[in-house]
Amino acid sequence: MWPQKEVWAAENAILFGKYQLCRVIGTGRTCTVYLAVHTGLEEYRAIKKISRDSADYKEFHKEAVILKNIRFPGIPVIYDLEEDDKYYYLIEEYLEGISLLELVREEGTLSKAMTVSIGIQICHLVNYLHSAKPNPILYLDLQPKNLLLCHDTVKLVDFGQAVFLKEAGNLKKRYGTVGYAAPEQYTDGILDERTDIYAIGQIMHFLYTGISAEKGGKNIRKGFLPFSLTRIINKCLETEQDKRYPSVNILCNELEKIREDGKENSHLSSLTIAFTGSKPGVGTTHLAIGLSQYLTIHGFSNLYEEKNLSNAVRVMAEYFCAHFDRAGMVRIKGSYMKPLYGSAVKFQEPEGRIRIQDYGAASEGVYPEADVLVVVKGGKWWDINTCGFCQEGNFIIYNLPAADIRVKKEKRNKQVDKAVYMKAPYFESPFSISLEAEYFYKSLMERIWRGMDRRSRKCLLKRWTKEAWHIIRLVFAGS
Repeated sequence: MWPQKEVWAAENAILFGKYQLCRVIGTGRTCTVYLAVHTGLEEYRAIKKISRDSADYKEFHKEAVILKNIRFPGIPVIYDLEEDDKYYYLIEEYLEGISLLELVREEGTLSKAMTVSIGIQICHLVNYLHSAKPNPILYLDLQPKNLLLCHDTVKLVDFGQAVFLKEAGNLKKRYGTVGYAAPEQYTDGILDERTDIYAIGQIMHFLYTGISAEKGGKNIRKGFLPFSLTRIINKCLETEQDKRYPSVNILCNELEKIREDGKENSHLSSLTIAFTGSKPGVGTTHLAIGLSQYLTIHGFSNLYEEKNLSNAVRVMAEYFCAHFDRAGMVRIKGSYMKPLYGSAVKFQEPEGRIRIQDYGAASEGVYPEADVLVVVKGGKWWDINTCGFCQEGNFIIYNLPAADIRVKKEKRNKQVDKAVYMKAPYFESPFSISLEAEYFYKSLMERIWRGMDRRSRKCLLKRWTKEAWHIIRLVFAGS
């Protein structure tokens, strides 16, 4: 808990005539961090405050020096360095998200795909620091608490222990977090890029198992991780530096090789899948949220968008005590969700995400943003109605407990009805995917991806044919 007087001091105070303090958002060994609003720009800022009498002021100032020239996604921007009679203040970009430590504690351990995806993003951040010109930077305090997940993007905060590589051998004091600090940080060993690589291995071990390693270079316990991850993490955690990966870039390449689902579907990151129900109560929202969870588990960034009047997202957010961010989204059990807003409300549209739009029980109509339409129907025999929504590329899903559902051949006109028919299994919660549901969503997405690939090839063929005819006409016109 923060001291009550610190909380009171943050209320309604204005620093330097332009920063309205909102609240205390964190405390470190020697500093306090506030959330503030720039009154002129109406933008949030994070303000770190440290006493002028603190012996750690040099480290505080060093953080500003290190970050002042860095402009990289995932690393906070330094805006200013201020002071008054009692304190020094570092004003930097406010990063809104959940730490990897909180993520595992609140939502449980991550899947292999998510662990690998986050590991790759951490490697990109650290590789940028290690490659900084003209002075490479060592972070030296990589741990889950200092890494934030902001809309599926990993961001790095708290550069209090970072140091320029050329100065690493001159450190009089060495700090580190037990369980993540490399063995050489406890001795007078050489500090270099491999010191940060050790911590990356420990972080991936924690994400997948929820267990923090002990002090020293002990390998992970057998049986916790898939072999491919075990091999990589054990190499990161070698006690002898020479046995670790020589660079973060090489580690990143190894992780890329085992990324699940490969890169063949990476071009579908902007795919929009619309769900609609034939009538209320058939489980449209249940299946749509379940797909969001499935994609999240398998490392695909996605957003569930409420396009109906049920108000379900706000109800769920209140139940789980989840808060909406500045982009109008809320994170619930690992899935990012966006409720239905009025037409006057505008937010910056998220990029690089699969979008799952839930229209609820809507009648057959137009879904202008959708690349794929999934129609959910009841699982009773009287719900078998093949008319409507039968266009090529649509998916008809029969839901709810029922006997074996089959669409009889005589009920389908193959010349007209080109939709794909599937039956959804029963699973109690959309936030807890059963094994049957896992196979169902895997089959659904594989069919969607195959269909999108076929459409892409058809469009490409049509474009090539059109260009070929254009060239032929030009040739004959000139002859």
